[in-house]
Amino acid sequence: SSGINAEWPLRPGWSQRCFIEDVPDNSMITYTWELNDYIDAEESYETTPSRTKKMLISIRAGDGAVHLQKDSKEGKGKISYFASDYGEYNFCFELIPASDDYTSTNAKLHIQSERQYQDEEGDVESSEEDTKNSIKIMLQRGIRKVQQIRSEQKYYRERELEFRSVSYLTSVRVLWFGGVTALTVVSTGCCMMYNLKNFFISKKLV
Repeated sequence: SSGINAEWPLRPGWSQRCFIEDVPDNSMITYTWELNDYIDAEESYETTPSRTKKMLISIRAGDGAVHLQKDSKEGKGKISYFASDYGEYNFCFELIPASDDYTSTNAKLHIQSERQYQDEEGDVESSEEDTKNSIKIMLQRGIRKVQQIRSEQKYYRERELEFRSVSYLTSVRVLWFGGVTALTVVSTGCCMMYNLKNFFISKKLV
């Protein structure tokens, strides 16, 4: 399946282009690129790849981990990366000037990207082999789905047990608190009645 097919100017302060790819698992991402110098006198770009500038290419995962980093002075090339796991990947192309004269960084970058999924790779010689591969892929996806469902079920069971434990402890504490409160009220009432009775008797009011 096709992806990007476009070109961008590169100039001082804007010499890097990054592309964020949301890549499914078992996918091959291929970027074909070409860099063309800008000719000031003609106010146009060269039609042939640059031979004076260097391109730094890097591939980073969403967490910042660097999966690939290389530089090229060829002016064009192709870079492929096979993503075995699903995730977000950053494909960055940075123009590095060949000298300290950063005004010479004017150029044009042409990018063409292509995605190829594992179940699309290769030509199968027979329909039987194609069917086997399709079944294998479906089984792998089904197993991953079942594993994910089991993990979710385990997580929810643990949460339910934790909630029940907290509810039980809360109920027990409420019962104990109620009992202690009732006992305190009853004992306090008995003490007050006993003291009042003794007071009335001592004052000969009864």
